[in-house]
Amino acid sequence: MNGIRRRIAFILGIMCLILAIVAICQTYPKTESAADGVSEEVRWGRNLEAAARRSDKLVFVYRKGESFSPDVMRVLKQNYICAQFDPRMWPADGEIFDAMICGRSRVSMIFGIFTPRLAPLFLSADKTVVLDGEEVDLAALLDRTAHFYYLDRRAAYSAGMRTYRENFPFRLPAKLEPGNRARGGVGKIGSERVSLALNGGGLGEFPLASLTETLRLGVRLYAETSAPLLAKGLNKAAAEASRRLDAASELAERLLLARALAEHAAAFPDASVAEKLRRLGDTLLACQRADGFFQTGTDVPSIRENCLAVAFLTRAEKALKRREFLPAALKAADALKRTLYAASELPAVADMSLQSQASSYEYAFMANAFADVFAETADGNFLKAAKFALDEWEEKFMTPHGVWSVNSRNSQFGAYARSVISEDLRLPSYIGEGLQAINKLRRLDSSFDASAYAGPRRYENLPESAEKSGGAPLHSSIRLSAFE
Repeated sequence: MNGIRRRIAFILGIMCLILAIVAICQTYPKTESAADGVSEEVRWGRNLEAAARRSDKLVFVYRKGESFSPDVMRVLKQNYICAQFDPRMWPADGEIFDAMICGRSRVSMIFGIFTPRLAPLFLSADKTVVLDGEEVDLAALLDRTAHFYYLDRRAAYSAGMRTYRENFPFRLPAKLEPGNRARGGVGKIGSERVSLALNGGGLGEFPLASLTETLRLGVRLYAETSAPLLAKGLNKAAAEASRRLDAASELAERLLLARALAEHAAAFPDASVAEKLRRLGDTLLACQRADGFFQTGTDVPSIRENCLAVAFLTRAEKALKRREFLPAALKAADALKRTLYAASELPAVADMSLQSQASSYEYAFMANAFADVFAETADGNFLKAAKFALDEWEEKFMTPHGVWSVNSRNSQFGAYARSVISEDLRLPSYIGEGLQAINKLRRLDSSFDASAYAGPRRYENLPESAEKSGGAPLHSSIRLSAFE
C-alpha cells in the first residue's frame, strides 16, 4: 500500500513539474533565430536577389546571432525571405549599412527591410523601433510594411529610396572637393600640430585609428625634428595605445595598435611594451597554419587580419630583433598572394568555397603589406603582387568622382550606395593605407607609375583646415603617406 502511495505521489510530482514548466514558457515567450522555422532562409550574398525576385517577397536581413520573438517570426514566415548577414564575410556592405543608419558612429545594423531588388526600405540598429518619438512594435512594423508594399510596390520603393537619398547622399568631404586645395603636399603638416593633438589631453576619446595613425605620423615627424614636446606627446600616445592593447578583444584592433607601437618602439625602446609585442608575435606564430594563414580562433582566417599581421610582424622583427617573425610574415604574405591571384574578386576570408567579398580596406591593407615585404626582402614577386592588388582595386572600386569607394561596383549593394570613407575612425582610412602603398612602391621602384592611380591626384594636397573633430586628428593615415 505504501509503495502504491509513493508511486502516485511521484507521478503527481512529475505532472506538477510539467505544468510549472508550461506556465513559465507561457509567461516568458521564447525568442527564435530568424532562421528557425522560416520557410525561405538564405544568406546575404550573390543568390539573395534572385531568390527574392522569384518569390516576390520582401527581404528581412538580420545580423548574425540575432533572435526575435514568436510574433515577429509569424510575420516573417508569412511575408518575408530571411537573410542572415555576417559583416565579417561582407565588410563593405556592413560599413554602408552602419553609415546609412548613423553616419560614422560605432552603432551597427541589427536588421533591415529590403525590396526583392534589395532597395532599402528600413534599417535599424535596435530591435526596439522608435518612429516619430514613439515606440513601434516590430511585428506590427513588419506587418504594415509588407501590407504597404504589396498594395503599391512602386510607391514603397520610391518612399524607401527617397528616405535613403535624403539620409545618405554621396558626398565628398568639403576639404577634398576640386578647387578647395591648400598649397603644399600632405607632408607639410608640422610637428607642432601633432604635438598639440597628442599633448592636449583627451587621448582616451580618440577613435582607435586616429590614435594609432597619429602616433605613427608623429614618429616620422620626430625623426625629422627631434622636438622634445613631440617626444612627450608620443610617449603619452604610446601609453594610451598600450593600455588599449591590453583591453582589445578583436584581433584587427590589437594588430593596428601593435603596428603603431612597434614603430614607436623602434624610436623609443620600452621593455614593457616590447614584452607585449613579443607575446602577440609569438601567439601569431603559434597559430599559423600549414598554408601560411594565421587563425587565432575557430572562425575562417580573415584577409584583413592576416594583412595586418604581416604589417605588424615586419615591423616587430626590426624593433624587437626577433628574426623568426619575418619568415612567418613571408609565409602569410605568400598565402595572401595566392588568394589574390586565384580569386576573380578578392574574398574577405581565406576560404573561397564560402561566399564573401572584400572591401577597400582589404585591398589597401594587402597592397601595403606586400609593399612592406618587398621593402624588407627586395623580392620582385611581392612588388608584382602589390601592383596587381592596386590595379584590381582601382578597376573595381574607383568612382567617377576620382576616389575609391568602400565597396566595389560589383558588390551586392553597389547599385544603391558607393560610400567613401576618408577618416581614421575604427580603422585607418583605406585611402591613407592605399596612398602609403603607392608612395612606398614609388620610392622603392623607379619604374613604378603612380600617376596611373586616381587616388593620389585627389588627395595630394590635403589642407590642414577642418582637420580635427573633438580634438582627434582624422586624416593622419593620409598625411603619413608623404613620409613613405
